Formats: sequence, C-alpha cells, structure tokens
Amino acid sequence: MIKEEELQYCINVAWSCRHACQTAMYNWYLISTDVVVDAKHLQLMTDCIQICQLAADFMTRNSNYGDQLREICATICDDCAVSCDKYDHEDMLRCADLCRKCAKYCRGEF
Repeated sequence: MIKEEELQYCINVAWSCRHACQTAMYNWYLISTDVVVDAKHLQLMTDCIQICQLAADFMTRNSNYGDQLREICATICDDCAVSCDKYDHEDMLRCADLCRKCAKYCRGEF
C-alpha cells in the first residue's frame, strides 16, 4: 500500500505516460508516411495507453483493486518501454522513459 502523496504522484505519472504513448503512436504511425506498421508494437502501445488510464482512474477513486491494477500497469509499461526503445524517434524514446517511470511508481518504488 502506498501513501496518499505517492498515490497522487503515481496517478499523475500514469496520465503522463498515457499521453506520451498516445502522442508517440499518433506521430509515429498515423502521421508519418514512411513508417512500416509493426502490429505487435501498435497493440502493445494501445494496451499501455488503456492500462495507464484505467490504473489512474482506479487510483483516483481509491478502488480496492488499485494495487492489483498498478502491478498489471507496471508489467505492461515495462514491456512497452522495451518495445519503444527499438525505435530511434524522439516521441518513442519519451514514451519509453515515461513507461519506465510509471512502472517504477506503480510498484511503489519512489
């Protein structure tokens, strides 16, 4: 169980991670015309966007399932960070950095 102040910070980081991943996905896949779509990577980014939002929502309302959801969020964020690191693109690297940070805080490592 994490403290209230840490929980609020975790919520903010989850929202930041969600935003960075969504921005990267749109800038990389939907705006660039020279990018070959990697379906597995796109699916992982979408999973990350959704789990970050869901985890933030659960934490905001102090759900009894917040601890479990944070652990799932951390796992998906770790995987997304590894996948995004494979691309030499500013938005993807920012997404990877925020995914690692989100995973860390979701695990209560402050």
